[in-house]
Amino acid sequence: MPALQSAEIVKIPQQFSDVFVRRLKLGAGEKDRIHWDPEMPGFGVRVRSSKTVYVVQYRFQKATQRESLYQPA
Repeated sequence: MPALQSAEIVKIPQQFSDVFVRRLKLGAGEKDRIHWDPEMPGFGVRVRSSKTVYVVQYRFQKATQRESLYQPA
């Protein structure tokens, strides 16, 4: 399993919805950003310049793991 990559992590006080996820954009000079769902710990959306994917982060045997789940169309 690959080690966690550095990403700017952002906590947002807004519910995830299809419209919200589709409107997520990177800020100037950013390459990677994770928006975490405020209602479901460990679940978020990773925004990169090439694509946006849902991610889940969890701990297993004292190591933090992060997996991509789905790529929105």
